[in-house]
Amino acid sequence: MRCPRGTTPWSAKLGSILRCGATLACLLVALPAHATSRGPEPVALRYSAPEGCPTADAFRELVRHRGSHTVLADESERIVDVKIETTSAHARATVVLPSDDGSVDMRAVDGPDCSSVTDAAALLVALYLDAQTGSLDAPPEERPSVSHPQPAPHAERPPGTVVRRSRWRVAGELGMHAAIASGLAPTIAYGEWLFLGILVRPAPQALPLLSPSLRLGVSTMRSDRFDQGAHARLHAVQLAFCPIAIPLSTVALRPCALGSAGGYSISAASTTRSGEVDRPWRTWGAGARAEWTTPLSDAVRIELEIDAIAPIVRDRFYRDTTAIHHTPRTLVSGAIGIAVRWP
Repeated sequence: MRCPRGTTPWSAKLGSILRCGATLACLLVALPAHATSRGPEPVALRYSAPEGCPTADAFRELVRHRGSHTVLADESERIVDVKIETTSAHARATVVLPSDDGSVDMRAVDGPDCSSVTDAAALLVALYLDAQTGSLDAPPEERPSVSHPQPAPHAERPPGTVVRRSRWRVAGELGMHAAIASGLAPTIAYGEWLFLGILVRPAPQALPLLSPSLRLGVSTMRSDRFDQGAHARLHAVQLAFCPIAIPLSTVALRPCALGSAGGYSISAASTTRSGEVDRPWRTWGAGARAEWTTPLSDAVRIELEIDAIAPIVRDRFYRDTTAIHHTPRTLVSGAIGIAVRWP
């Protein structure tokens, strides 16, 4: 049987239609795959921190442990900038996050030390990376209902929320001050103070200036420049309590309350006889201490202290019938030294 001229068998037409439909289906499948194959633009990290803080590699690990599914690239046009700054009693992390429209979003996290603000900055970067890849928008996993009561769900935190840990940290202190004082003798007396102490650093959400420091030590002062050939010695146990720390760049300023108890003695000798007089020594006073964080380590500090001390008991000292010294109403002392904290 023959078909009229100019016509095509219906089976050939059907085959052409099927082939065209298959080709179109392949194109429809390939186009979305090609459009999404590029993926999100990579993000690089620019990180800076002082000595003693986590390194850049350690910060990347912190970001990964915070649940981020995105690996920070070595180089990219999109850069997350993280800068850590510390003082003797305060730390700050500044995080700059790039946006799709070319602008930047700057976040700052304050805390008592380098470790706490670095953890918070890592969480902030992890949330940002997950928001960029869309992993935070994934639908929740469906779970079968159970008959027993379920705990109340936690409120979801929006991207960029910084979670700060609520805890107090206690550090030990060990140090020495070289001191001079007026009023213990007719001229300047000199000596030293050896001490042990504890420092309490609160959580960031507590009062930012609250950082109590308690020190207990032994002080020794001496002076050999008396008239009438006498010299003086002071041995005392000294207590210093500084409730707050005021951060000023790399220096922290602490107002302190002081107290001491011990013994004060003046001795004199001549060609015919010698003698020594001992008196109890009890004082109270106030002072100001400046702590400077050294570039060597965040745990080592250079300190400068100025104190005003009022003796509770005032004595007069005589040689024969001549007064050689009497305790003044107020003594002024100054000291410079070093302190080491751990951990």
